[in-house]
Amino acid sequence: MIRQFDVKRANEEFQAAADGDREAEYFIAIASLQQNNPLPGSVLLDRSSELLHEKDRQLGDVKKQASDAEGSFLEAKRWFAEKESSLENQLKEKDEAIAWKTTQLTVSTKDLDWSKTRIQDLERTVDARDEALVWRARQVENLENEKTELTGHLQSHQHMLSSARQELAAIHASRSWQWVLRARRLREQLRRLTGK
Repeated sequence: MIRQFDVKRANEEFQAAADGDREAEYFIAIASLQQNNPLPGSVLLDRSSELLHEKDRQLGDVKKQASDAEGSFLEAKRWFAEKESSLENQLKEKDEAIAWKTTQLTVSTKDLDWSKTRIQDLERTVDARDEALVWRARQVENLENEKTELTGHLQSHQHMLSSARQELAAIHASRSWQWVLRARRLREQLRRLTGK
């Protein structure tokens, strides 16, 4: 005679379930190499499918982490491209300013007196430009530091994304996942056979 025990997971433990809640999705059996007196038959049914739900929640969390890491990577890449373009524009403007100043120095040599006065003025201007170039050099150094930091963040996010993908692949390759897939296929076959 086979006795059936219906259980479901509630409040962190299994409890008895009412008949007819839902159909069983897996079975538990006892196997041994020793000969024992036959045990009375029984069936233990988990009607809550809590283990399958927990697996689905964990899989969802891993997928969300992978998606978040990929979004952060794309945002960092876009920000770095904008910074790089801005720096190139600043360097172009500086080159244009230096070219204009060189032309002004060539023209100022026509009149010696005026040139001396103009040279003094230009020397002061060049000093100011040198200070500006020093300031620009600091800006470039700061941007390089930001670039290095962003590159580190980018590599970190790539590593996180790679880890998440490996973890997802490990889940799909795990024996427990294969058993879950087999159990689902078996359940579907049983449903087709029983017409439910």
